[in-house]
Amino acid sequence: MTKDQAAELQAKWHQQGESLICEHLKVEVECSNDGELMGNSYCLACGAAVAS
Repeated sequence: MTKDQAAELQAKWHQQGESLICEHLKVEVECSNDGELMGNSYCLACGAAVAS
């Protein structure tokens, strides 16, 4: 997942309402547009940066 993809997920998540709580059950490591792993992880549901 790229940082831009995570930002899109975050925007969609916030459109659903501020009261939603995500447990970040599935995460993916950030990668650059050319596939290089960047080391940051993002939730696949809400797009939040999470510690891995």
